[in-house]
Parts: sequence; C-alpha cells; structure tokens
Amino acid sequence: MPIETNILQKQNVPTSINVHTYDYGPSLTQNEVMKIADVHDQGYTGNGILICLMDSGFDKVSTHEVFSTMNIVAAYDFVNNDNDVENGTGQGEGSHGTGTLSLIGGFKEGQLVGTAFGADYILAKTENTVGENQVEEDNWIAAAEWADSIGADIFSTSLGYFDFDGTVYDYTYEDMNGNTAAITIAADLAVGKGIVVFNSAGNNGGNLNYDKINAPADGDSVIAIGAVNASKIRASFSSVGPTYDGRIKPDLMAMGSGTYAAGNGSNSSYRSNFDGTSASCPIAAGVAALMLEKDYSLTPIAIREILKNTAYRTTAPNNLYGWGVIDALAAMNEIPSVVAQLKVNLEGAFDSFNGEMLTELNGLIPLTSPYSEDSRTLQYMPNDIVDWILVELRSTLNSSAITSHSALLHRDGRIVADDGMASTIRLLADPGNYYIVIKHRNHLPIISPNAVLLTKD
Repeated sequence: MPIETNILQKQNVPTSINVHTYDYGPSLTQNEVMKIADVHDQGYTGNGILICLMDSGFDKVSTHEVFSTMNIVAAYDFVNNDNDVENGTGQGEGSHGTGTLSLIGGFKEGQLVGTAFGADYILAKTENTVGENQVEEDNWIAAAEWADSIGADIFSTSLGYFDFDGTVYDYTYEDMNGNTAAITIAADLAVGKGIVVFNSAGNNGGNLNYDKINAPADGDSVIAIGAVNASKIRASFSSVGPTYDGRIKPDLMAMGSGTYAAGNGSNSSYRSNFDGTSASCPIAAGVAALMLEKDYSLTPIAIREILKNTAYRTTAPNNLYGWGVIDALAAMNEIPSVVAQLKVNLEGAFDSFNGEMLTELNGLIPLTSPYSEDSRTLQYMPNDIVDWILVELRSTLNSSAITSHSALLHRDGRIVADDGMASTIRLLADPGNYYIVIKHRNHLPIISPNAVLLTKD
C-alpha cells in the first residue's frame, strides 16, 4: 500500500539566511535540512540520470505546473494494462503519486524544487487503490523488469506490504527476513543489476501490534528510508527495525514530516502536510541521482555506504534512525573530486576596449553542452555567459585524459559553474598534479605548460 500519513507534529522549522541559486519557496526547509540546496548550488540537479517511480498513479502529471519542465521517458499502468497513469480510470489514484513525484522531480521556482529536478523519469502505476492484494507485488516486479529494460538507474517506491485484504496471505514478522516476500527478492535482484533501490520504511511506528518495516524495505540491498521532521527528530510514525534476522533497519532517514509537495486539487495546488515515509523516500532517492550525476561509475552499494558514512547522527547506528539523516553535501564531497579556478579569453569574442568578451549571442547558446565528453543540460542559460567550455585534466605520466567537465565561460574570462557566478568548478579526480586542457568548439585546445596541483578545496 502507499505509505503516507497525515499525523502532524510540532516542528522547529529553521529560517534560512543562505542565498541559493533557486527560489525554493515553501520547499526550502526540506532542501536545507538535508543540504540538498547546497548541492544544487554546485550545479547538480540529477541531469542524465533515469529514475523510476512506482506508485498508485500520478494525477495531473500532464497538467500540473510543477511538472511542466519534467522529461518523462515512459509511463505505464500495470493495474489496468494501459498507458494512462493519471486519474483516468476513476480508481481514485489521488494525490499520492503526484506528491511523491513532485518531491523528487518537481520544479516551480517560488513554490517547490525537487531533489533531482534535472533527471529523467519513468512512471509506473503498480498500486490498485481499490484493495490490497498480492498481485500488486507482481505489478511491481513487472514494472521493475520494464524499467530495467529502458535503462533505469534508480527506483523510488513509496509503498510496502505486510497486511492484505483478508488474512490468508498476510506476512508475518518472521517473513521480514530479506528472503521471503517476492517483492523483496525482486528488489534485491534489481540492485544486483546495478539499480539503486530506495523504499519507504513504512508508517507502522505508532502501531502497538506491529511497528516494524514492511516488504521490500527488509531487503538487504534495499535502502530503507525512515522519516524525520525539520529538526532531524524521528517522526513517531516512522517504522523501526530490526529485520527478523537481526539487521538494522531503516538504513537512513530523510525529512518526511511537514514536507511541501504538489497536490491534485488544481494544476497549481500544493500541500504543506505531506507526511510519511512516502515523502522521505523520494527526497532521499534524489540524492543518489545527484551523486550519479557527479560520478556515474558509483555502484548501488557504494552509494549506500557513502550515504551511511556521511549521514548526520547523534548516536551509533540503531533501529530507530539507522545510520542517520542523509547529508547530501557531505555525501557529494565524499566522492573523489578536485576544484579549479580558471580564466581564459576567446579570440574573436574578446573586446579590447572594455577588457571583456561580448555576449550578444547569449540567447543562442544551447542549454545542452556540445561536448560529448560531458554532455549536460541546464534549466536555463545564465546572463553574461559567452559559451560552453570543456575543461580536461590529463595525466602527468602519459598525458591521457583523466576527466572532462563542461563549464560556462563568463564574459570576464572566468570559467564558472552552472549558476553563471561561482568561480570554482569541480572535476572528478583524486587530488594531485595534472595538466589542464581547455577546449572550445571554435578554437584550438590550449594546455597548461606545467602540471598544476589540484586539491579538494
């Protein structure tokens, strides 16, 4: 069943004094609690990463303003076997999928900015809101195979199974061992195929009869996400561990109490009380997309371990908080990288009279980088940008290319980040000495005469 709750908790919502690249509106808190906004400021948005959401349907996905810039690669309804994942069947899909999708991929400045709004999306309706039956596990498995065939990098599924209609097929706590539920086995298999699988831990925390996680959150390779409020305090509804075989669950926590999400009342409606591990799961999954954008070679297990090692926690890992609250900025910084501050002027564009390059062609610069070595797409082209530039690091041993990064050339000669302002760009390489090569599509490459020492800071 979809994992959502409307249990309200008193929260200490922080007031931001930071200036960010985007106007987050009421969604600022959830983006700052986990330092997602800081990662967006570095230019990471999940670009080039393919994420699949499986849910009970995505009402108004084709008309709501928060999805107007989203690239949906494919969509399918596995309940009714058609291509309509919205509310066309009268089954009352409601706002659940609308909310989960908006938290990870929505983008409407001044209202809501999702964790990975620059990613591409696959939408699968696998939940039948009429009842709770085991066939929904089969739907999930079919959707997983379908999404894998398309090339999905990440699954974000805000659902869980324990009780079904009637009692004959209900699971027991003994079944939450990572090896019994069909959906759990399938989720672990997906991870083995290279897909990062995030699943909501469940909202059983306040249930006196059963407060543990549901399937497939019990999977040993599934990243089970619990919920905290804006003060990083566990929400009372968030399910706990351990699994029946003694493993710590949830794995990690994300904000899932008081989150701001899209609603389905109109094409511009929002809700400030989308509470539950259904909300925390997609926010967390989006962080993995940011990490993969930075280093696509990361494996699902590597991503999980980085998130665990960099999470915010005040105690040792336990069955309430797992390894702690995800810190997106710390996780990104854990990925090997170096920073560089570079400056170059293009002959032809340079105006010797004012000492800067001309920007008359700014409106013609493509949003997608023309360099195949690092082809990225921006949401918009900042002012004062002359063109795309490719920065390449080469080995001092054999001059082979180590890494390449598409960046923007400011009119004052600075090579800047995607916001058009930050003078520091980050490249995926271990700290050390490198030759620096700068390429422009209309000029010959230039290379530094000597190796340059690059560090993490």
